[in-house]
Formats: sequence, structure tokens, C-alpha cells
Amino acid sequence: MNPIVAFDNRHLAIFETDIHGTIGRVNRIFEKITGYSASDMVGREPGFLSISETTDHILKDLDIDLRDGSGWHGHLICTTKSNEIFQVETTVVPLFNAANELTGLTWILRYLNDLIDIESQLIQAQRMEAVGALACGISHDFSNVLSIVSGFTSLALRSTEDDYTRRCLFNIMEASDRATDLVKQVLSFTNEESRSYVPISLRLMLKGLLKMIRSILPEAIDIQVEMGRDYFPVFGNPAQLHQVFINLTSNAAYAMRGKNGTLKIELDLADANEVPEAVSKQKQYDQFIKISIKDTGDGIEPEHLNRIFDPFFTTKERGKASGLGLSAVADILKKHSGSIYVESELGKGSVFTVILPYFRAELAKTDSPNRLPVQKQEKPIRVLFLDDEEILVEVISEGLRSYGFSVLSFTDSLEALVAFKQSPDEVDIVLTDLVMPKLSGIEFARQVMKIRPEIPVVLCTGFIEKEDREVAFSHGVKSVLMKPVLIEAIVKELSFQYWQAVSAGN
Repeated sequence: MNPIVAFDNRHLAIFETDIHGTIGRVNRIFEKITGYSASDMVGREPGFLSISETTDHILKDLDIDLRDGSGWHGHLICTTKSNEIFQVETTVVPLFNAANELTGLTWILRYLNDLIDIESQLIQAQRMEAVGALACGISHDFSNVLSIVSGFTSLALRSTEDDYTRRCLFNIMEASDRATDLVKQVLSFTNEESRSYVPISLRLMLKGLLKMIRSILPEAIDIQVEMGRDYFPVFGNPAQLHQVFINLTSNAAYAMRGKNGTLKIELDLADANEVPEAVSKQKQYDQFIKISIKDTGDGIEPEHLNRIFDPFFTTKERGKASGLGLSAVADILKKHSGSIYVESELGKGSVFTVILPYFRAELAKTDSPNRLPVQKQEKPIRVLFLDDEEILVEVISEGLRSYGFSVLSFTDSLEALVAFKQSPDEVDIVLTDLVMPKLSGIEFARQVMKIRPEIPVVLCTGFIEKEDREVAFSHGVKSVLMKPVLIEAIVKELSFQYWQAVSAGN
């Protein structure tokens, strides 16, 4: 045999045939990949394995090249003993004796299914990245629309006492809030700040996620939720934990595809026997939270349970995978000092249980921090407000004036800069959009602070990359408000930044 590769290679499937194409021996990797034992194969021709090429065809190609000993190289699609399809990169090498006579062939097979799966997963990841880029692109305009809706609704609420009209307006505000939540959920997958960890209430997070989950799951799936009264605080990354729970719930829905089913989500404190030892031995944590996601699907094959958290492993049909899979979920939870495990029974369904450490810091126990009451200013604060969305400028300006602010508003950044240069001392604080024609919000802030370095500047935008946020702060921007945002939240932030500047002696 030509010493190209060792016959008992640990990574390549190899078998040998004589000059008539009859198999003489196979190695262990060949047995593992095909499911055929050596006794099944010896004495047979390999043609029955392939569904894309015949042995005769390969031998004809070989006959052309045998004189120079170059052999044959190509790809074959084959079937295992259990009729599963797999693909191999195949090299057929002629064997010669000492007299340079052809005595047989060595077939070297490189299993490609894992590489194909990885390639398809990477393509899927690239698609998700493209979707994320699209989401970032449209979020600015969509957030402006929602800000306009909520802004005018807020103004209308303050100008009417009619009960029926107020109920209608509250319903509009509620719908706007729901749309705002959906925008934030979508952006959570693409936000570059996904590396930051903050205190999070899992109870509030899951309540918000349920709105999104209900909107994307089929009506045939009944959603049941059981949550304890605790706020279930964890210290983690909101975007990554969103990804975990969306991934798990979408997997559960996929397991029940095409039939009625029940998705049950349970949030509670974990008993000691429910926490894996690798997690419980972390001495800095004395209590843990469990989130169980249960489906009534077909269950998971026992042979798949040990591999289900392996990288790129999936039981979904090609083209049906929606993310990087359970391996990414497990990796995220590990970074959060947590864990995940699965229990499944064929014909009855599966339960995925997430374990996370209970965070002992105090969390703000309010579902609507932006709805705190705001008082009118005793002295008018003079605001220069800049945004390229004309209707948004109208509604926010009107809202600020209703709280006692004096507003100088612009939709053109160059015109706003000229006006500021003419009367820089007539402005107490600047509120500006980020993405605009001519000058960006950051560049506008930089130009303004060249003239008055002490003036507070607040950005208001539908989306901001981590790098842009860092650049903004490096140029002296005080804070960033994320659209859509309520008038009350803008008033609170402008008032806070103004009085901070005043107390600092500016």
C-alpha cells in the first residue's frame, strides 16, 4: 500500500479493493460512519454505498489516469446502513506491486456532513447579522413614528377631561408602548452594548418577552405562565438573556409544529437538588433561580440528548434553524454563572430548565420608570431642539413648552448651528437627534461645545452603536435618550442635566 495515510487513521474512512473492485478490508472509521461492519463489506463492491456515482464510472475515470498513477478525486453522496444520507470527499489511489503492476485501489473518504452543517450555520449567522443590520437601519425611522404617536397622544390626554376620549387615548398609548417594547426586543439582538452586565428582574423581562412570544407563536399553541411573587433579580446582559429565552421558546414551538400544543413557562426559586453541582459550588451565590420551558411536542430522541448542546448540532430540517442553536444558549448561560439541562420523553415533550444565580442587590421595583410625575419648571429652561423629522420636532417642542420650557427648534443642523453661533448665551441645554443629514448629532454637539464647552448636550436617537456612544461621551455629551421616548422622560432628563450644570457652577 502506498504510505499516503495510515490505514487505521483516526479521522478518515478507508477501504481497499482489488483490481476487480471487490472490497478486501475496511478501517474502524469507515465502520463508524457507514454503520456497516467489516464482515458486511468484505467481498462486496462499494457501488451500493453511493447514490451519486457508480463504481464503474469512477473506474472508467481511473483507467484514464492509472498509467501515471494519479488516481481519482471527487465528491460522493452515500447512504449508511440505516439509510441516512452523507457526503464524502473521496480520493482513490492505485496500488502497485514491486513489478509496477496494478494490484488494487485504496479509497480514502473524508466525511463532510459536519463541515456542511458548520457552513450552513455560518450562512445562517450571516443572515441573522444582515437582519440585524436591517433592524438597526429601520429602527431610527420607526422609533420616530412611535415618538410622534405617543407624543401627540400625551398632549391630547393633558388637554381633555372627557372620560371616553381619555379611555381611547390611553388605549392608543398602550398600543404605542407595546410597539415600543417590540422594537426594543428586536434591537436587543443587535445592540453592540451586549457585553455590558446590569441588574435585571427576570420577572419583568419575561413579562415583556411574553408580548413578543405571543405575537410570533402559532395560535394553535396555548401559552401558560407561572411566576412567583419575587422579582427574581439576576446580574446579566439583557440582550443575551433575551436571546436565550426567545431561542428556547421558538425551539419549543418548533417541536409542536403542525399540531395543537402547550408551551408552559415557569419562574421560581430553585431547590438545592435542582441546581447542577458545577453551578452550586460557586461560593459567592447562596440562592438560584430556575426558569422552565416545557412543550408538549414529540420529545427528543435518546441518542440526541447527549449531543443537544454541542456546537452546530440541530435536529431541525435544513433551512429551518433560526439561530446559532442550543450551544450558544449554553455558552451564554455559562458566562452568567448559570446552566441549562433538558429532560425529555418521546411522545410527551421536553422541559428545558435554566438555572441562574439570584442577585442580592436592590432592584428598582417599578414597571414604568418613565411615568413618574414631572413638575413644571419655575424658571423656563431654554432648549435648542434639533431633529430632521418635522412632525417629531412639532410634538416634542409642544410637549416641552407645556412643561414650561422655552424651545428653539430646528430640522436643519446647519441652520441650528448658525442660530447657536449668533446667540450662544440664549440656550441653556441642547437636545439633538443623532442621525441627520449634513451634521450628525455628535458633530453638532462638538461644534456647539467649541463655542460653549460647559453647555449640556443630550442625544435622542432610535439606535446608537457602542462606538458612537463612546465617541459622543468623549466629546462631552451628557446622556443618550432612546426613542421612542415619552415627553415626561425627556423633561426629567433635561431638567436633571440642566440643574447638574447649574450646581457645578456653570
